[in-house]
Amino acid sequence: MNNDLKQPAADNKFYFLELMRTLAALYVVGVHIHQIVDFGKIGSMLFAFGQEAVMIFFVLSGFVIYYSAENKKTLTIPQYFKARFLRIYPVFILACLLTYVAKSFISDEWLDFQWISFLENICMLQDFSTGKPGVWIQPFMGNTPLWSLSYEWWFYMLFIPIYFYIPENRRYLYVGIISSAALVVYLIFPNQICLWLSYFILWWLGAEVSRKHMQPDSVNLNTLKKTLFITAALLVLLLVYLLYWKTDHTILFGLFPVLFIRHFVASMIFVTVLWNISKNTFNIGSANLLVRLAPYTYAIYVFHYPVLLMFEKTGWIFSIWGMAASLVAMLLLAIIAEEVFQKNIVRWFKKI
Repeated sequence: MNNDLKQPAADNKFYFLELMRTLAALYVVGVHIHQIVDFGKIGSMLFAFGQEAVMIFFVLSGFVIYYSAENKKTLTIPQYFKARFLRIYPVFILACLLTYVAKSFISDEWLDFQWISFLENICMLQDFSTGKPGVWIQPFMGNTPLWSLSYEWWFYMLFIPIYFYIPENRRYLYVGIISSAALVVYLIFPNQICLWLSYFILWWLGAEVSRKHMQPDSVNLNTLKKTLFITAALLVLLLVYLLYWKTDHTILFGLFPVLFIRHFVASMIFVTVLWNISKNTFNIGSANLLVRLAPYTYAIYVFHYPVLLMFEKTGWIFSIWGMAASLVAMLLLAIIAEEVFQKNIVRWFKKI
């Protein structure tokens, strides 16, 4: 049996998706190492696309969540909510605690715990304001990678009414209407809610690829194409807005509205690649080291920033061996979090 996106293995894992998830996570780690160490012009060019890597996470998440829901025909809303809650929150809380320890370590004293910020992040209200207007809450104690967790969470929540209450062949239309209306409102009145809603269509692109993969017929291909068309229309809207924006503002690669254009373009490109990959056979086995790392990529993603801060404080990060040690530390923490803490939390909840 070929362990690839087209033919899932016995454990229902798509090894190509696992590979992409690991590569995207390691790339984001590389981006933040470069911000500390500075690999020069070549590094700046190589690690200029951290935001695009996060879009890969969004698309893959949409694919996996839809696939998982479809394979559980008796899935209920409480079951779905519980599963998503347990997947996100235990490791997320650990990441916040690790961030506090790291910040205290680099300050050489135990800092006051930022309870208000912690609770705001627990409510999944965080985002980064340096790249976009209308952001409400900053990631806990500067752990900037946590910004994407709020998007993931609200995408999970938006999935509930769309999946459970909307007919299958109309879901793309409702998602398109929600994201289109939200983006128009955001461009007029920037706000956090419209940010989450406008990006929902990027996450749903992955769900449409999953649906087409599971049910290979022309109807499902049409809904995927229509979802891409709506996304392309929103991209055109952003490009038109950019023409208006540039008359009074400086255009910067990492800031709104160019940042939004990057996100939409990257998502559409990756969805196209993902769809074409799903129609072909690739021999990516479970023995592949990067595939084996995939179950730990979420923890690596939320842990890597505070780990890098501590290695920067010691100065170790500025050597090859120090960088390697930081990667090992991230992986060990991720394994402990996933294999010990996460699994015990899940077992405890199952008893309730």
